[in-house]
Amino acid sequence: AERFRECGLEIATGMGMLWDDYRDFYNRVKVAIIKSVARDVTQRFLECMAMGCAVLCDMPRDAEAMGFRAYTDFLPYTDDDDAVEKARALLKDGRWIEFARQGQKTVRPNTWDARALTLLREVDRMKLARDLQC
Repeated sequence: AERFRECGLEIATGMGMLWDDYRDFYNRVKVAIIKSVARDVTQRFLECMAMGCAVLCDMPRDAEAMGFRAYTDFLPYTDDDDAVEKARALLKDGRWIEFARQGQKTVRPNTWDARALTLLREVDRMKLARDLQC
């Protein structure tokens, strides 16, 4: 975060926002910079994509297995300087919009609503199977 500030890029860090404040804030964010935990996809990676942010993230090892493509759905970075450079480029040339739209499309099956719907459909299928056995 400090490197971004040193380079004159506005950045928000820390915790504190919840619910509507969190959603409202991230709906205004153009580029989200994500640091993975143990090189795994974080919840913030998914949430920021779902809210229409272009995601800059170090390379989480499970992103590809979850269907996310580097340089298409998100932009990976190697270190702070690389993240700053890529964030600046995305904002300058407007490509953040392309990453935001593609990421939002790809993340759709991983949203809370999509996962809940999958579970509800499975429960209905199990009930129907049980009813057919009786």
